[in-house]
Amino acid sequence: MGSLHGVLAPPHTEIARSTREAALESHPYLVTHLERPGRSGGGPGEAPAVVDWLKRGALTQDPPSLYVLQQRRGGRTHRFVVGEVGAEDDDRVLPHEATMEHAVRARAERLLAVRVDSEPLLLVDAEAGPGDASGSTSGLSSLVHRAVLEGHHVAATRGDNVGQVDVWRLDPSATVDELRWAVGSRRWLIGDGHHRWAAARQLNVAPRGSRAVLAAFAVPGEHPLEVAALHRVAPAGSGKSLAGAEQVRPLLSTDAETLLRRLASLREPDCLLIEGGTAAVLHTPGRSSSAWGAAAWVDEALATAGVPGHLVSYVASAGAAIERRRRGSTVILLPTPQVRDIVTAVATGGSMGRKSTSFQPKPLAGTVLRLR
Repeated sequence: MGSLHGVLAPPHTEIARSTREAALESHPYLVTHLERPGRSGGGPGEAPAVVDWLKRGALTQDPPSLYVLQQRRGGRTHRFVVGEVGAEDDDRVLPHEATMEHAVRARAERLLAVRVDSEPLLLVDAEAGPGDASGSTSGLSSLVHRAVLEGHHVAATRGDNVGQVDVWRLDPSATVDELRWAVGSRRWLIGDGHHRWAAARQLNVAPRGSRAVLAAFAVPGEHPLEVAALHRVAPAGSGKSLAGAEQVRPLLSTDAETLLRRLASLREPDCLLIEGGTAAVLHTPGRSSSAWGAAAWVDEALATAGVPGHLVSYVASAGAAIERRRRGSTVILLPTPQVRDIVTAVATGGSMGRKSTSFQPKPLAGTVLRLR
């Protein structure tokens, strides 16, 4: 059994720039190193780091396999089935957020340069959603439990800053065949990785493209994934951009506790505008010209009013967003997304707009890699 101590990382987009270099210096085989083309020490035109790591024996290449990743932290346990999914499987994998063309193009170029999937997409059961305990999803959980008992415990870490992590490789068996069918018969929402999925689909039609991408399918269990909104923090005075929304009611008290309590009761398409010492619930039109939901409408309203996109922050923590008002920022709190609303938007050919949802916890990067 191998140790994963020091080599795992949060999703690469969640590593702050201020701590990135320190993290890279903490371990020569931290998985984040693989995301830096041209850094393995060989100079211009060198092979990507993953090739160098394979030569050194830092990585072990398995035959094509399924894996189970288990993450325990803060008294909560989450399991994921990790494997590859075809980039042409658009009937089973359902993106629900808009993407940016330049970001997709950059991600596709990076995938070709680094030649490895170092972190998986996060996929969530579209029929069940977080918290569902129906017979079909509990059946999937039971299948994963059986597969783990039959599989090989290949890697672990204990007491690391990433919590307790275990990985099992699943050898071919009747149970694994049943598990493949159970996973393949469902539709899956992308909980994280919309740009990676779009890039993989773009590569799917390229001469050197790969027809698959690494994915982690969330397994229902005692502790479901949590889904939250990504709130908007904009420059001071941006509130006037939302004049197209109807003010439902102003809040007489604007202390953090009151704001969080009011936020908990919000439902689409309402939002909570906090500016200066005032706060009010707004009833938005509920969709932009191209996407569904309050988040999409708010983004379009800000852009139409000329608020520079790079000055708008996306914050998962409502408490942290509220604190930003102390710096004079305009804060727009959005309702907790409901999976049924997301599925409805996708089923009608729509999307939720860019950066609308945050599913937690995400699978860690570095537990399983996929060569390209």
